[in-house]
Order: sequence, then C-alpha cells, then structure tokens
Amino acid sequence: MSDKIESVITPTAEAFQAGYEKLQASFGDAFVHSKANVEALTASAKIAAEGMKQASEISVAYFQSSAALATETAKSLGGVKSLQEAVEIQADYAKSAMSTYFAEFTKISDVMLGAMKESVKPISERTSAAWSSIQSAR
Repeated sequence: MSDKIESVITPTAEAFQAGYEKLQASFGDAFVHSKANVEALTASAKIAAEGMKQASEISVAYFQSSAALATETAKSLGGVKSLQEAVEIQADYAKSAMSTYFAEFTKISDVMLGAMKESVKPISERTSAAWSSIQSAR
C-alpha cells in the first residue's frame, strides 16, 4: 500500500516542483522584461528631451538674432532721407527676416524629426525583444 501511495505522491510532488520552478522563472523573466522596458522608456525620454533642448537653443538664438536685425533695421530707418530709401530698407529687412525664419524653422524641424526617430528606437527594440520572447515561449 505504501508503494502505491508513494507511486502517486512522488510524480505529483515532482510535477508540482517543476511547475513551481517554471513559475519562478516566469516571474524572473517578467521582472527582467519590466526592468528593460523601464530602461527603454527612460532612454527614449532622454533622447526626446535632448531634441527639445536643441530645438529650444535654436529658437532662442533665432529670436535673439531676429531682435538684433529688427533693431538694426529700425536704426537704419531712423536715418533715411527719402521714402524710396525707407521702402528699400524695409523690403531688404522683410526678405532677410523671411529667409532666416524658414531656415531656422527647417533646422528646428530637422532636429525634432531626428529626435523623434531616435527616441522611438529603444521602445521599438524592446517591442521586438518582447515579441521574440513570446514567440520562443510558444
């Protein structure tokens, strides 16, 4: 009788132990994946923040140079001797201001687009890793 009980208990205990070890491994894997996901989000946020910082620096420099150009133009307009001269100064200012604006807008757009592309990479890599992990678990 003892042999029969042991023949039932031993495989059951071994199956329970194997299941418990597999469950522990799953929790360990989940922790590793969660930690890697947080690290990926942190890296992504750092990249995005750096892009915003660069765009802000470009914007500040543009506004400073734009203000300096406007001040210079105003001084020039203060010393005009004819309406024709005032119109030419104003036209030159408008051309310069517009071309500078579009050039700076392009710089900022390029920086932001680059930052966006780079900030998605860590998250994309984690998504690929998670998908691979799911596929290998099947």
